Amino acid sequence: MKIVFRVDASIWIGGGHVMRCLALAQALKPAIESVKFACLPQNGDLIQLIQSRGFQVCVLNTPAWIITPENDTDYAAWLQRSQEDDVADFIKVVGHADLVVTDHYAIDAAWQKAIRQAFRCKIIVIDDLVRNHEADLIVDQTLGRSRTAYDGASRVLAGSHYALLAGTFARNHEIALDSAARSGRPKVLVYFGAIDAHNMCLRVLEVLTPIIDAAFTVVLGKAALHYDVIRNWALERDDVEHLEFVNDMAELILKHDFAVGAPGTSSWERACLGLPSVVIPIADNQAENGRKLVAFDAAISVDKGCLDAELVSAVQKLMKNRVDYAASNLAICDGRGAVRVAIEIESLLDQNDTASVGLERATEADIDYVHRLQSAPTTRKYALNSEIPSWPRHKVWMTSKLKVTTDYFYIIRKGQGNTPCGVLRLDRRADGGYTVSIYIDPDYYSQGIGRSALAIIDRVFPDCDLYAFVMEANVASQKLFLKAGYERMAKEYFIRKRKIGS
Repeated sequence: MKIVFRVDASIWIGGGHVMRCLALAQALKPAIESVKFACLPQNGDLIQLIQSRGFQVCVLNTPAWIITPENDTDYAAWLQRSQEDDVADFIKVVGHADLVVTDHYAIDAAWQKAIRQAFRCKIIVIDDLVRNHEADLIVDQTLGRSRTAYDGASRVLAGSHYALLAGTFARNHEIALDSAARSGRPKVLVYFGAIDAHNMCLRVLEVLTPIIDAAFTVVLGKAALHYDVIRNWALERDDVEHLEFVNDMAELILKHDFAVGAPGTSSWERACLGLPSVVIPIADNQAENGRKLVAFDAAISVDKGCLDAELVSAVQKLMKNRVDYAASNLAICDGRGAVRVAIEIESLLDQNDTASVGLERATEADIDYVHRLQSAPTTRKYALNSEIPSWPRHKVWMTSKLKVTTDYFYIIRKGQGNTPCGVLRLDRRADGGYTVSIYIDPDYYSQGIGRSALAIIDRVFPDCDLYAFVMEANVASQKLFLKAGYERMAKEYFIRKRKIGS
């Protein structure tokens, strides 16, 4: 089985597309025998970074001349050639693939259709601009995005629940949930991606350092256009530390109180670890993210042309309301999106036994369905409270439950039609583990749905202890948890311990 990612980085594109593809590639690596990248060599391409992460890169042929984009939305120029020429080069260099993943604003349905016909392969698209695609699966990690935005698409994974982050973020998310309020001199992280073509790091530091009493960390690597300027500027200051390479961005974020950056891919990294931010859109395609982060009370947005007038007051507002902003960020993203997407891709390729079952976060639109399941005699028979909940009481309970940001409330769905067939909940415990509750729609009993749903949870939450309390009389459910790898600790008490190394 061979998967190839068609993605680029450059001084115009930035590095965010490559970074999210790397996160997904790492999540796929244990189950897929061959995961490769196909990239165009150019200034700021990050090919060496991809190779350093253990992935082979099929280096495409350099165009005869360089095309300079006319503006930030001149996406066609990002490809440095026509889609037809890129297709021909990709076919020649790659040879064959069973699945191709595209993450490129210059690539659309025309490119995807041509590759599908040439390779007879499946197509996965990572996008956040709601463009036209020919794909078996579309992934859009935009905050608040609905799958209905992609009209006619066969399968869409939408929302920040599917944000593609490195595995270290999920583990550190659990730490961030228990982090206490900080005191002392604040620490501010300044990061505008791997390239920072607009030199925003320096502009931000020049505005903030004379007024804000804080310890600043600026991250900017050697591939950036203004690397030498930032390095030399930071060397002259005691309150600014310059890092050119970060092996574990999650660990670095956890050490900081606030951030200033662009509302691009790094927004989900900050949100996952509860880091309040001032976001400064530096490209038109980041504007929607910025607006939604503000609407979610997770960030303050400042126009790049208004730094002198607005940036200091924005940071001061974050400092005053840090706890509230941190909580809003933690609710956006948990760092487990790459694994969720990998499971869907493996299912598409029939690489696991959960192919027909998926989990989607419940919404208020599911309240009636959940009430119907909870009212079923077979559900109540083994419930801790056998009384059927009244509709008003159930509505109040579930509405409140959906707002608990530390818990997970899933609807189990089956098949291409996304048919609801059960409920699975994870309630966070004081010790950092989760209590698992599961009940299946009576219309779907004896179809292996519970086993598949627990297998997904086992894969997505390897770093957490999972607990289950099952009445002794409920023999079928006790067998279900035992088959799912849970240990019996008492007659009605089961645990699946966290996996070492997770």
